Amino acid sequence: MGFSNSVGRLCVAAVFQRGGALARVFLDAVDLKLLGYLRGLFERGGSPEKLSRGVAAGVLGAFFPSAIFRFAAALLAALFFRGNKAAALLVPALAGVFEFQWILRVERSLAVWVWPSGQNQLAGVAASMNAANLSWAWQNPLDSLFAQFAALFSLNTGTGFALGGAALLVGGCAGVSIYPVSLIALSFFYDAKFRTQQYLELADRPRSQPFVIPPPPPNDVPVDYADLQAHYCDTKHRIMNGEAVRLLIDGGEAYPEMLAAIASARSTLVLETYILRDDKFGNLFAAALRAAARRGVKTRVICDGVGSIGLPPEFLGELSGDGVEVRIFHPISAFWRGGYGFLQRRDHRKIIVADAHVSLLGGLNIADEYAAVADGGGGWRDTHVRIDGAEAARVLTKIFEETWRKAEPVPGHKKHRTEPPVDPYKLPPLSGEDWTQGQSPGRRARNTSENLPMQILSNHELLMRMRIKRAYLCAFRAARRYILIENAFFIPDRDVLRALYKAVRRGVKVGVVVAMKHDIRVAAMASRALYDELLSHGVRLFEYPISMIHSKVAAIDDRWSIVSSYNLNHRSLIHDLEVGVLFCDTRFTVALRDQILTDIGKCDELTKELHRSRSWNIALTESVCYQFRYWL
Repeated sequence: MGFSNSVGRLCVAAVFQRGGALARVFLDAVDLKLLGYLRGLFERGGSPEKLSRGVAAGVLGAFFPSAIFRFAAALLAALFFRGNKAAALLVPALAGVFEFQWILRVERSLAVWVWPSGQNQLAGVAASMNAANLSWAWQNPLDSLFAQFAALFSLNTGTGFALGGAALLVGGCAGVSIYPVSLIALSFFYDAKFRTQQYLELADRPRSQPFVIPPPPPNDVPVDYADLQAHYCDTKHRIMNGEAVRLLIDGGEAYPEMLAAIASARSTLVLETYILRDDKFGNLFAAALRAAARRGVKTRVICDGVGSIGLPPEFLGELSGDGVEVRIFHPISAFWRGGYGFLQRRDHRKIIVADAHVSLLGGLNIADEYAAVADGGGGWRDTHVRIDGAEAARVLTKIFEETWRKAEPVPGHKKHRTEPPVDPYKLPPLSGEDWTQGQSPGRRARNTSENLPMQILSNHELLMRMRIKRAYLCAFRAARRYILIENAFFIPDRDVLRALYKAVRRGVKVGVVVAMKHDIRVAAMASRALYDELLSHGVRLFEYPISMIHSKVAAIDDRWSIVSSYNLNHRSLIHDLEVGVLFCDTRFTVALRDQILTDIGKCDELTKELHRSRSWNIALTESVCYQFRYWL
């Protein structure tokens, strides 16, 4: 019965019934209102995982002998483990109603074991607790509160620590054990509910709907680039112009451009990558690098010690023997010198700069899985960008130089020898195209823009760690129409999640393309632990089913876009070195937006009902994997 009906009953009772009946109807109305409010609190975190974490947090709090600590511990545990706060507070309240005096006996026994010298005092304290009714008497709440304060202040330091430690030990064990039980029960409930809705209500409805870009408001007028930059961009960072910018989709377009830049280099060439493999395309790039060094180009290469693990010494020796200067960023062999942080900090950037003029960056590593299927690769979905211009090349070279100084040289480097230049046109083409030209004229004209305002962002240690994240947050908070994201490892922190949720509440359409097929299973499970929360807040999720999606791009309002190596996860935020290029331009953003919409057309949309219908063991595994998000 709704609250309005309860008010109607109250009015009728005031006219026709006596005071006692009137009071009963009034209490009924208040109860219904309170029940509706509590239901809203539960539905805010209605996923099985979040409710189960809330129940587990409440069980932990219920084992504290004082109601003051009981509710505080339950609420803090719910906040820390992202549990439903209403469920967390409900369990300690029920514990107080039923007066769990046996909890005191268990805790006293454990406290005596932890702190044997205080056995007599603990026994006296327990007796005073029982006498003061520390399980909380709802009929006399003020008396209970004062009695609890008096009993707590009577404890000395050793007694307090002993009882608190015992409560934490018992409550923690109980919470850990109750979590899978609650998750199993709720998963079965949601699964049955979904199947009923699926067969009775959702039979004739399409499973997914296209992502419709909202039109600009009627009073929206074109603004100059300065206004766009001030609204969507962090103006602390330098804005430059790219002479020509070309969007590159997948290895079928990016690899020819990358090889073309290497082949066309005449003076300097730098390459920085996370993964370099000794496979078909790794050797193709190695041959191009060696050819560049032999014709007198100063060629330098950085690859990561973990990403390129297993690279044979012969592979690196051939590069060094032909004059390519190679360095490894934090190699595994040097782990003992730098400790755990040395192993955690990785170089995740992907940069090529040729002749201080042609630059390429984005998400593609150098390995077979990134190449087009037609070229014998894995066909992974990824995005790269080529920038022509001395200003961008100078900034990217400076970023490369900073990493170069921290990387370790490959042993056995030989002085390079100069040989006659190699004709780049004699090297084999890819996908039937001349890879020294990259793309066909029609495709090149469609994806190339000139004189684009942009920012090149990279993160560094300490104070510069948040630079790319702040750029995302600035754009999310400025969005007015839509936010489109493609991200391979989508495990955002609370700041990013809150910014997306606030955007949805403003009426912004938010869509995220995530991976259905994943090369790192643990990261995929951790990402899926957030899906219910995202869907509950109105964020639409699209799973790419064709191949692994490795893009790290976003487009907002036809005015802001980014192509980078930056994943929206804790590893990119805290541990890895990343780089990206941000465009505050309509032409490039529309091209990137259309590409994301094309990918969405190939995706399977994930609904809240479908996600909640997964089995309990998968939900439990996702929740456990999410607790390791700091390392993913």
